[in-house]
Amino acid sequence: MIADPRVFDDEFIPRELLHREAELEQLLRRFATTHAIEDDALISGPSGVGKTLFAQKALDRFARRTDIDRVFINSLGKTTAGIFRAILEAHPNGPSDVTRTTPTDDLRRKLRDVVDDETIVVLDEGDDLPETNAVDELLGVPNLAIVAIVHDGTDWLSQLDVDAGHRIERGHVQLRRYS
Repeated sequence: MIADPRVFDDEFIPRELLHREAELEQLLRRFATTHAIEDDALISGPSGVGKTLFAQKALDRFARRTDIDRVFINSLGKTTAGIFRAILEAHPNGPSDVTRTTPTDDLRRKLRDVVDDETIVVLDEGDDLPETNAVDELLGVPNLAIVAIVHDGTDWLSQLDVDAGHRIERGHVQLRRYS
């Protein structure tokens, strides 16, 4: 029985994330190295398991221990330029409004200039990211780590042009349905 109807509110964020401690520690270990930005991650699982909330809670906990910038982007349906634009607008050092006609190469340069401190970019709803070259481009940005949130991690990885054992694959956290 659901005792609190607020759980159906998209804006409702519970204080604690229950029964995900092992997965949470697995993700936090990815960023607990000397250079946090060296390890990207992939969070996958079926709809409704709390992937986005999981990422928010994990990065909130990590941010309490470190001084790192965090950017959350809904990447569903966005092009490479659209993703770059969204990151620039959401980054604490970025401009609040980036012209939609700015060429992708200029956005890439601006992104490299803006990301001067370690930054983690969460790409939520990233199932169609392999259709763009955004992941490859972002992996090349110094001081930037990505956390992609997708439904089927194995399928998503197979669509990327990466070798087996790639750093994203090594950081794959699978969330299963609650039982």
